[in-house]
Amino acid sequence: MNWTLFDFAFAGAMLAVWSLAAWFLFKGPQSFSYRLGVGIAVMAAIFVVMTTGAVGIIGSEDNDANLLYVGVLAFALIGAAITRFQPRPMTWVLSVTALATASIAIVAVMSGWGADGPIWPFDVLGASGLLVVMFAVSAVLFRRAAAR
Repeated sequence: MNWTLFDFAFAGAMLAVWSLAAWFLFKGPQSFSYRLGVGIAVMAAIFVVMTTGAVGIIGSEDNDANLLYVGVLAFALIGAAITRFQPRPMTWVLSVTALATASIAIVAVMSGWGADGPIWPFDVLGASGLLVVMFAVSAVLFRRAAAR
C-alpha cells in the first residue's frame, strides 16, 4: 500500500471525528438511547466513507455510483444540523437515510451497476443492508430517546 499525504490527513480526520464522537458518547448530556443512536449513526457514516473510498460498495472505489452513498450521508449530516440533533426529528432524518440507502442498492442491482465485482450483487446488497440496519436502529434509538 502506497499512502500519500492526503491519505494520512484523511485518516487523521477520521480518527478525530471518531474521537469527538466517543467523547460525546461518554460525556453527552442525553439519555443512553440517544448516545447509542449517535454512536451507531457515526459508525455507519465512517463505514460509508471508508468503504466507498477504499474498495467501493458498487463495484470498485473508482465507480462514480458510490458517490450516491456519500450524497445520502451528506443529507443525513445536513438534516442533523438543521434539526439541531433533537431526538424526534433525528428519527425522521435517519429513517429517510435508511430508505435512501436501500433505494440505492435496489437501483444499483436492477441497473447492473458494479456487475464487474467478484461477488456482485451480494457485495452491494450486503454492505447496503448493513447500512440500512445501522441507520434504522439508530432511528429507533432516537425515537426511544424522544419518548423519554
